[in-house]
Amino acid sequence: MQYTAIINSRSYDLPKRTLRIAEEMENIIKNDGMKGVKLRNKFQAVLDFIRKTLGEENTREILGTDNLDEMDMSELTIAFRTIFDAYKKPVSDYNAEQARMSFDSLPVDKISKLSEASARIASMAAEAEAKKNL
Repeated sequence: MQYTAIINSRSYDLPKRTLRIAEEMENIIKNDGMKGVKLRNKFQAVLDFIRKTLGEENTREILGTDNLDEMDMSELTIAFRTIFDAYKKPVSDYNAEQARMSFDSLPVDKISKLSEASARIASMAAEAEAKKNL
């Protein structure tokens, strides 16, 4: 499967979503919500993940530096979230398509059943009327 992150109007191919990558992303998100973890450690983990995923040169290009103390933490966070979203996209697209297909099929089934029931009622009414007139 192909994964691509678009950061600062530039496209970056991502490696396949291995268990290691999935676990690292999960740990970063988990640590973000934990109290007691130093902010520096949280951002360092994000930077390390981006470096492993995109490489040193691409990371420096995206963030303008390779020094954590000089980086804009919002840019670092947005880069991580963009990568995270790129990895989620195929499954999200699949789920959306399944939901759309399920939703699209519902009205057709119901309209068809309603039409059949309506035809049966009309037929029964016509038969009852014909018997009355006999």
